[in-house]
Amino acid sequence: ALTQPLQGLPAVLSDVLGPVLKDVDEVQLLETAGAVAVALVLKTAIKLSHRETAESARRKAGLAGLVLFPAQGKGGVELIGKPTLSDGDTLLRPDTFTQAHGALNSQLVSAAVVGLQAQGRHVLELYCGNGNFTLALAKTAQGVVAVESFGASVALGQEAATRAKLENIRWIQSDAEKTGLALAREGERFDCLLVDPPRAGCAKVAQIAKATGAARVVYVACDPSSLARDAKALIAAGYEPVTAQ
Repeated sequence: ALTQPLQGLPAVLSDVLGPVLKDVDEVQLLETAGAVAVALVLKTAIKLSHRETAESARRKAGLAGLVLFPAQGKGGVELIGKPTLSDGDTLLRPDTFTQAHGALNSQLVSAAVVGLQAQGRHVLELYCGNGNFTLALAKTAQGVVAVESFGASVALGQEAATRAKLENIRWIQSDAEKTGLALAREGERFDCLLVDPPRAGCAKVAQIAKATGAARVVYVACDPSSLARDAKALIAAGYEPVTAQ
């Protein structure tokens, strides 16, 4: 279900975006603390008509801003207004991954931080996104290496860390699994590992955990089948389940 500020917005956008809807592949909505931002994922390069229509939508729908996301290989992202929203220390944008339920996400972050027991320790975080867990971990950890493949998410995380004056985070924009194994080959070792993969899971999580020396692993899952596969590999590698939520 849509949050109250988003109710009625699809109808408004359908009307305002009418002239360019044929070029829109997907519309992504983001709301936090009553502020709303929208991403338009396009099938084409960004055109003047897209910019003008987006600005009209921003005014008529009372949006904080929009992101115009062109088709792959058709240019860079453009921002209309101020589509970057704040949720506590974390910065969000509608074209980057965000947990759907804000209140439950706070509980999720808290549970992950408590479970990892990272106080004063070195942490490797794979699939860090825009720092949903990273910022909370960095407040007590000795240091965090945060790996994410999507550049916009990394940029948001870096900006949020700067605002929060967290200087113990090393951000790496790269493939999470490949980077985890590469760090191990380079001799880097970590006390704890946190992974928050997409539905496909993190098939090499056990290999990465063992190779980097992580004594404790927190796995945030969104798909039962990939979790079962990866948990089986972790158990086979010598890790024991402690808690599940």
